Amino acid sequence: MFSPNVIRLQGNDEKSTNILNNEWVISVRELVIFCSIGILEHEKQAKQPVRISVKCYATLNQSQNSDFKYICYDDLIHKIEAFMGQGHIDLIEFAAQGICNLCFTFQNVHRVFVSVEKTMIYPNVTSVGIEIERVREIYSF
Repeated sequence: MFSPNVIRLQGNDEKSTNILNNEWVISVRELVIFCSIGILEHEKQAKQPVRISVKCYATLNQSQNSDFKYICYDDLIHKIEAFMGQGHIDLIEFAAQGICNLCFTFQNVHRVFVSVEKTMIYPNVTSVGIEIERVREIYSF
């Protein structure tokens, strides 16, 4: 059975090891954005706080020269803010998938984890939300 938490590497073991040794995890934790989200009528009337966490698993070379391909936190955060602010989103599931798609615009990102939580829904619950993980492709050499 295939687990989305495991990346299957096929082919040359040396290249497979190199991929894993060059994997970096770029994270944004608990970004809070006020946005219009939800299917209930009162959620359509006012913006509410949503807490977003993202992990981008990327293969980056480890050289310290000017050719180092990095993922800019600032760019990632601005993309998420722009996406969440573009208009009403019915479901947090749609928001999470859209954020995954944004993360895959960085070419070296091969796996993404996204958590989207509504923080003001119930007075006796810290948050309600969804977590998803997506993989761009199965590596083959």
